[in-house]
Amino acid sequence: MLGTMLLPQLEKREYSRDLSMGAIMAGGGLAMMIPPSALAVILAAIGKLSIGKILIASIVPGIMMAVLYLTYILGRCILDPNLAPRL
Repeated sequence: MLGTMLLPQLEKREYSRDLSMGAIMAGGGLAMMIPPSALAVILAAIGKLSIGKILIASIVPGIMMAVLYLTYILGRCILDPNLAPRL
């Protein structure tokens, strides 16, 4: 769903297709970690664990993943400026 909505807009703004698809897929994976996460609630309920503790425990790894994704994307754009448009 995200790809069909976001990819045409990113390509219209002259972002590289590879970079766009990677960012969209990374965002989908990140959505499972950053609270409020429906997947975390379902897994906690199935495992009979505290939903609050699971949501709180996923905050730091989610933020770390977001920062690492950002660092990677910025690094790729610095090394190859043709991947994204100039501001």
